[in-house]
Formats: sequence, structure tokens, C-alpha cells
Amino acid sequence: MKTLGLIFLCFCTSSFLYSPCNSQYAEVSPENYPDLVNEVVITEIMADPDPVVSLPDAEYLELFNRSDAPVALGGWRLFFGDHVCYLPEITLAPFAYMLLCESGREIEFTGCGTVAGLPRMPAVVNTGGMLTLVSASGDVVSSVEYSDNWYDTPSKAKGGWSLEMIDTDNPCGKAENWSESTDPAGGTPCRRNSVSALNPDTERPRLLRAAMQGNSSVILHFSESMDSASISNPSLYSVSRGMLHPLRSDPVEPQYRSIILSWNEPFSSTAVYSVMAMYSLHDCAGNLLAANPSVPFAFSQQAESLDVVINEILFDATPQRGEFIELYNRSPKVIDLASLVLEMLNEETGLPKKQFTLANSAFLLFPESYAVLTRNARELPNNTGYACAEKILEQKASFILPDAGGCVALRNDAGIEIDRVCYSNRMHSPFYENTAGVSLERIQSDGPSDDPENWSSASTLSGCATAGYKNSQSGFDGDESVSVYVSPSLFSPDNDGTDDAAFVVVQTGNPGYSGNVIVFNAAGKQIKTLAHSEIIGAETVFTWDGAKNDGKQADMGIYVIFIELFNSNGEVKNYRKVVTLAREL
Repeated sequence: MKTLGLIFLCFCTSSFLYSPCNSQYAEVSPENYPDLVNEVVITEIMADPDPVVSLPDAEYLELFNRSDAPVALGGWRLFFGDHVCYLPEITLAPFAYMLLCESGREIEFTGCGTVAGLPRMPAVVNTGGMLTLVSASGDVVSSVEYSDNWYDTPSKAKGGWSLEMIDTDNPCGKAENWSESTDPAGGTPCRRNSVSALNPDTERPRLLRAAMQGNSSVILHFSESMDSASISNPSLYSVSRGMLHPLRSDPVEPQYRSIILSWNEPFSSTAVYSVMAMYSLHDCAGNLLAANPSVPFAFSQQAESLDVVINEILFDATPQRGEFIELYNRSPKVIDLASLVLEMLNEETGLPKKQFTLANSAFLLFPESYAVLTRNARELPNNTGYACAEKILEQKASFILPDAGGCVALRNDAGIEIDRVCYSNRMHSPFYENTAGVSLERIQSDGPSDDPENWSSASTLSGCATAGYKNSQSGFDGDESVSVYVSPSLFSPDNDGTDDAAFVVVQTGNPGYSGNVIVFNAAGKQIKTLAHSEIIGAETVFTWDGAKNDGKQADMGIYVIFIELFNSNGEVKNYRKVVTLAREL
């Protein structure tokens, strides 16, 4: 039997209202129906009813029985984080809804259907939290970790509107399967959600990373909630260096995004291991892992000064491009981010004014690897939160970075400062008219953290940020020379897989350049603009596929590519490169 730790219990003898259509169902014993995991689900959350739109000024949760059998809820528990309430002795009909609210508020939802009041119901936290429904037998039936970041409309996030599940046949879907209500009332308690639509989960889960859990245990993290039964078999995992299969495998409740594997002998403190999971593991929608993925793990070492550096900062966020701090391990050590503390400093005194510990976030940062700290992975630039999920460490409770400038630092758990960076929007390239949503990148990882000359705006062609990847401005060697070349000098855009495009490669020895790249025909007429005032990185590649500005294909012949580079010091450098476009006759 699975158990959950309890901090606060409210043993409830709940009052409730029945709708006439639900009162006909008799009590059904849990033994009379099969496993109910994801059959009764949390489908609507009203965490902040004020200011009222049209519904009562009361928090509520909605349950939905998506099975074709009645479900007796007696003995079931609903966890609000660490607080818990027992559900009343109600039988929920097939495909029926049930509303849960604070005891005494039931009458405000008269006509809603089945409504249950929970005495001393804990608050449904406005900013987000974990809600977990547990059956009488101790099984996690439904769990959702919601967030106010799931609202797309800022005014709705301020209150009066519920969050609704989009597709009840995708019960394990997280943010991508929830949306703000579009109903004029502000929500749809006890009825079909206003955002209801087909939204199946077709994406394969990913094995993200592993971390040590003692001398002989390892925790694996997946990209999404997994089917608890499919990940529970120890024989589906194996470790290198002769350790082979674990003795035990314990899925981590309530979301099953992690599993703890345990062996009967300790790991070596000096070795790097690899753990492999079999592809037959699947998420609760049945999507299989990619074929036999593996991730490394090892015992970590303590971080010392400049072992880990702050490598990139996006501090002036936009609604589509959230803040992040990227870390880079420039040492030969394996470092666990759980041993670090992130600080915001007072710029005058240098003393911490806000701190955020990563102690609950086991994350092994291997040499020459990146980690991205963010409050909301969904808002990372260019959907990076999905493209490199194994590098993302989402920290919803972390502090907000000041837009104009500030100082941030890393310390280890012994209080030793690892790195410190003071940033300012004045450090951005003057060629950016608006720096909102643009990151500052460290140019040299082994260069000084406190030198503004070692920082530069991310290039426009990199998407103005490179969270989790090599910085677009890294690699400058201080050489004043600029290298520009075109390859190949003759290309044929016929989609045969050989020389289908011409690549204009611009390499600069110093940061701070912007540029224009324009294609002219033999008569001197401009036919294609490849770049207009783009911020140039250490090595930037522009591609010409033979198309003109109007989308039509250019004729075969000789063309001149004009490259103009300029910086904030007033320097201008011009280059002309010849390329030949060939086509089949």
C-alpha cells in the first residue's frame, strides 16, 4: 500500500447536495471495480474567485468520473500540498461531475449538480501548487501541479477565472492540457469545460537525467508523468560497470515523473556510470520511450570558486520570453546543483538581499555542460524548454530579476562564493532598439565575471538567446581581423542534396558587430536581403537558397553578395563575394 506523509489532517464529515440524476446510484464497494488510476480526475481549479465575474466568490475544485462505472468516494483523500481532507461518502456516477468547496458554501452552487462541502478546506493557492486525489486503497488516482503561469491573459490571472482541463482523455497532460476558462461566467463548475477539445498526448517521454540518492541508490527523472506500473519493474533498468539491474525500483508519487533505483552494493566514489532504461517504459498515454535511452551519473564534488560560472542571463522578460540564468561547469568536476544557493545581492553593500536554495533539486552538472534555471520552462526563448529539457531546472519559487540591472551570485553549501555577476541593460548592444527578451551572454567562460567587456547581447540570428546551448557570442579571440567567405562558390538549388544553397560565413574576432548581407545580380540590382542590421555572433552563417525577395527563383548566373559590418565605435567593413547559381537546362 502506498502512503503519503501528512502534516495537517482535517477529518471531515462533509455535507453535500445531490442532483436528482445522481441520487439513483447506490453505494459501490472499491472491490467491485478495477483500478481507478486516472479514471476520476481533477478537471477544473478555481483558485482565485476574486474579483468575481459571475460565479460565487468561493474557491472550488471539480472532479469528473471519466469511467463507465459509478465510483464510491468514501475514504478517499484530497491533498492540497501537504494538507489533506477526506471526501464524503458519495458515489459519483459514470461521466458525472462533482464540485468540492469549503463547507457552508454549498448553497451558493445550488443547481450545479453534486456539491460537497469540506470543513476547514485548505486554501487553493492562487500562484499554484500540487493537488492530489488518493483512493481509499492508497493509490494516487489524479494529480495536477498547477500554476498561475498557465493563464495566457494577464487580466484573467488576477482572479475570477478558473483553469480548465482541455482533454479529459489526456488526464496526465500538464500545462499543455490546461487553459483559462473562456466561459462568460468565469468557469464551468459541474459541466463540460468551455475549453474542451481533442488534445491527445502523442509525444514520446524522455529520460532526462539521473542523480545519486545515497551510496547505492539513483533517482531518474523523466520529461513527463509515467505509467507507474510500466516503470516499476527493476529488470527494465541496467547500469554500466557490472552493476546491472537494481534490486528495487520505487516510483515517486504523486506525479510519477521520477523513480528511485536501489542496488545491494555501493557505487564507486570515483567512477562515472551510465544507467539505461528499456524502451518499453511508457507514459500514462501509452507513448513509449525512445529506444533504450541512457544517462550518466556519479558522485558529485564540492564546487569551489569559478568551477561553475553564470554564463547567460535574460533579465528583462516579455510575456513570451521568460527570465532565466544559465550556468556552465568549466571545471573537471561533477557538481550537484543541490549544493548551491542562488542569491540576489544589494548592489551597494554586496550582501545578499534574497536567497534561493537549490537543495531540493538534485541535478548533476557534468564538465562543459549547461544548466538553465527558470521559473517557467514554457516561457524559455524559442521553446528551448522542450528542445533541451534535460538541461532545464524549473524553480517556480525563485526570485524575479530586476529589469534595469542587478547583481546575482552563486554560493556553495559551505557559504563560499562560486561566482558573482553584476548586469545592466547598458551592457546590451546599442544596435538593439528594444532589449526586452534579449539575453546577455558571457563571451569567454574563463574570462572575468565582473568585466562588462566580457558580456554581450545574444545575436539576433540565434533568437536573441541561447539557453542551454553554446553562447552565440562565445569564442572571440580578440583578433581584430574579420573572416568572410562563401561556400560553395557554385551552387545548384535543385534539392538533390548536393550544394543546394550558398552559405555566407562571417567570423569576427571581437563582439559588438552588426551587419547587412545583400545579394545583387550581374546588373547591380538588389534581389535578396539575407540580413538587415542583424547582431553578429562569433561565427554567423547566412543561407541563400536561390530565392529572390518576392519568393521566385533567381535565374542562373553570377551574383555578388555584399556584406557590410559595423560596430558602435563607428568602424565599417565592407566585403564582396562572388557566387555562381547553376540550374539544369
